[in-house]
Amino acid sequence: MRKYNYILFDANNLYWRSFITGVKKHKNSSKLVSAGIIEAFSKVKKLLKTYGRADTKVFFIFDNPTHEISLRKVIDPSYKHPRDRKNIPAQLYQTMRTFQQILRSYSDHFNIV
Repeated sequence: MRKYNYILFDANNLYWRSFITGVKKHKNSSKLVSAGIIEAFSKVKKLLKTYGRADTKVFFIFDNPTHEISLRKVIDPSYKHPRDRKNIPAQLYQTMRTFQQILRSYSDHFNIV
């Protein structure tokens, strides 16, 4: 498998998918609040093991969650419909901020953008 010097993650997408998967896996567990963080970190580690080197620089790109205008929604009103604010669990952004803090302190090779 080819290894890369730089890896970029669409962090909002990664975390959204991890959060939903984690909630489904741990819905009757005390880990429910941290489930998204656990799942996201597990995915990051797996992808880095597959595609990264020990010195790979990793960039986590987080969108602005409070933006009001989306040109894609003007073109296609159903764009990201499941991720519409009214459909998002309340803990998503709170735990995403915690995930960002963990990433910041986990490795000097991790960069949050």
